[in-house]
This record gives sequence, C-alpha cells and structure tokens, in this order.
Amino acid sequence: MVEDDLIRFFQVIDALRDRTMFLLMLRCGLRVGEATTLPWSAIDWTQGTIRVDNSKGRVDRMVYFSPDLEKVLRQWRRAQWPPMSLLFPSASRPNISVSIRAIQRVMARYLKAAGITRRYSPHTLRHNAA
Repeated sequence: MVEDDLIRFFQVIDALRDRTMFLLMLRCGLRVGEATTLPWSAIDWTQGTIRVDNSKGRVDRMVYFSPDLEKVLRQWRRAQWPPMSLLFPSASRPNISVSIRAIQRVMARYLKAAGITRRYSPHTLRHNAA
C-alpha cells in the first residue's frame, strides 16, 4: 500500500476495534487469519511481544509491537467489556473469532470512505510491515 493511501485509510477508521486490528496487521506483519484468532494471552506486555501460534506451515513465532500499537492495544483492552479471551471476537458470538471475510468487508468500506480506488486487501498491510 503506498504511503498516501495508508495515511488516508487510517484517517477514516472510526472504530477502535478496527484501528487496533489493522494497526496490528500493519505493525506486526500478521496475516489476517492470525489476527482474527489471536488471544489476549499471546501478548507479553513486559517483553513487548506477541506469540503467534500455528502460523503458516504450523510454525510458532514471536513478533514485537511498537509503542503506538501498544497504546491502541491497551485502549482496546479497556474498551472490551466484558473482557474476552480473543482480541477480536465475533459481534454475535463472543467466544468465536471475527471472520476473515468480515475483516475484508470492513477494510473495503474504509477504502471506499477514504476514496482509495486501488485494490487492497488486509494482506497488503502485512507486506507494508516488511
């Protein structure tokens, strides 16, 4: 995603959950499927890391998070009431993670709101992390 599009994209995000989700993918290079199933217990606040279990190829890995992501994660944690085990539970079934397709639809809505005509997907954010 080109930088101008990235800035415009984040400017139109009006929901804390969505900002947290997309910033997590951008800063940590998470795949959309990894972000959807991430439990709060995977975050080590002291070390500034997130453990991603069963990544592609059934590999576990650790990623570091930036101070701006930490701030948003803490805000999202406080806003999530009652506390959930997953960072991004489904709105209708809180013990189930939000679907990948739902995240794709949310991203498409924000891209349209930002007036971005290039075709981007949540996976694009992962590539920006590199």
